[in-house]
Amino acid sequence: MSLHKIAVSLGLTYATDKDAETRLAKYISLKFQEAVTIFIKENFSTGKKEENTTFVSCLKQVWLENNGRRRKVEFYVHDPYLLKHFPDLCGVERRIIMIPKAHSGTFAETYHGPSGDYQGMQYSMGSVDSASNTLELKKVFLRLVANVYHECDHIYSQGKSENEGVESSLLYLMDKGELRAHSKELAFLFHHAYEGKRFNYKLLLSHIQKAYARNEKPFSVVMHLELFRDPENFKSENKKMMDYLKNRVIVSGHRISVGDCKKVFRAYMHFITHYVEYFNKHPGHKIKVNFDLR
Repeated sequence: MSLHKIAVSLGLTYATDKDAETRLAKYISLKFQEAVTIFIKENFSTGKKEENTTFVSCLKQVWLENNGRRRKVEFYVHDPYLLKHFPDLCGVERRIIMIPKAHSGTFAETYHGPSGDYQGMQYSMGSVDSASNTLELKKVFLRLVANVYHECDHIYSQGKSENEGVESSLLYLMDKGELRAHSKELAFLFHHAYEGKRFNYKLLLSHIQKAYARNEKPFSVVMHLELFRDPENFKSENKKMMDYLKNRVIVSGHRISVGDCKKVFRAYMHFITHYVEYFNKHPGHKIKVNFDLR
């Protein structure tokens, strides 16, 4: 049993798991925002990309609780609220925020021990370092922070590993932990595109289709939402997916049914709506970095 659960059982705290998830996500987000502000100044002050300054080097300037290594930097959480109510998320022995030196793209993962206890996270910053202008940097940074909220949601709701294949991708997004985490990530992206607006699925779909390429995760997720919404009328150029739908979903008696898909779609709508409302009511989670150098 974690220290937090023991404290709850003894009546020493009334803080909930969701308090920890959102507090830690905001803590990491604010560190990242401080770092990217320095990154913008040192890399784009002339209006074009300079060289040598990495996002991690900027992060080390503002997130002083780190091990200082070059190849694999480990950052530690030192937040008074978390230290008091969720000591299992803090400290230097475990529960680190690890950032490997060499990684392309955007990657994030939450680690758990054999008993299911949270062990820490890993993020890659390759997409931030490779951004060629501030417009591109804004887009990849938003995705990075959205990933932070996604991964923090996995602290107490472990996700499912995604393997190759149509069925695997569907089961991955139908998993309860992944459903929550992807909903929070999409809600975060929606909130930043339409601050203060109530959630609207058609607006989300239109925004993601315009803002992201087909090979980017947000686009893939909303396309799966379209499949879940109406599997019988879903259209895709992906022949394997269409064959799977025709022969293994629409035809009853297999692992995933039409009813399962529609039920999952309704669950996504419920969670995304809830998280958009949360972000609208708590503006402190919004990214406040100025990416415009004009």
